[in-house]
Amino acid sequence: MSVLAFAGRNLKEIARDPSAFLILMALPVGLLLMLGTIGRNTGLSDFEIEALAPGLAVFSLAFVALFGGTLLAGDRASSFLTRVLASPLSTTGLLVAYALPLVALGLAQGVVCFVAAMFMGLELTANLLLALVVLAPSAVMFVGIGLLLGSALSSSQVGAAASGLITFATFVGGYWMDLAVLGDGFAAVARMLPFVHAADAARAAVTGDFGSIGGSLLWCAGYAIAVFALSVVVFRRRSRAG
Repeated sequence: MSVLAFAGRNLKEIARDPSAFLILMALPVGLLLMLGTIGRNTGLSDFEIEALAPGLAVFSLAFVALFGGTLLAGDRASSFLTRVLASPLSTTGLLVAYALPLVALGLAQGVVCFVAAMFMGLELTANLLLALVVLAPSAVMFVGIGLLLGSALSSSQVGAAASGLITFATFVGGYWMDLAVLGDGFAAVARMLPFVHAADAARAAVTGDFGSIGGSLLWCAGYAIAVFALSVVVFRRRSRAG
């Protein structure tokens, strides 16, 4: 079985649950409408559409991590992966096959979020296309976290762990608030993690602050590589352990 063939199978599994797919697509739109309304009524700069839309596009990727982790954990609990592992497909290739449709799903969320934001005043420019490109390393990072959870935990455990990830990312990601309001120490610790850098890179792309994109992307790319590599190691060990 090839990577692309298995990725196609995983895409079909995702499409088999249209309600979950619709929720993933509707999530950034619902949050955008709610927080955008707060921004218009309060005049807070953190809720301006140019800052809010890219932040929510990144935040929504955490839910793709939950989706991917649950999918992988469910396959691990069945005999399906036992048969797949007997094929020439390597562990890395297998996880790449899981990641490809999930990353595409995360980028689709970004498209939906930015289209919705245009109805709320976000200007349509080429910067939005750049922002989608910038979202790709963040999508790989979140998907890698989901696959790591799916490699290490059961389906029920993945749900609890991913919920914790979503809550944690909300506090340290600065998706709709300036981390400085939580204190300089908290902000310094948060900037050692990739979540706020993912939001910073997307915002810089949307606003055309091209010089600020590179450094933030390096954080995201570094964490993406590390998390994905760790998920390969954990999955391989769990598979050998039976």
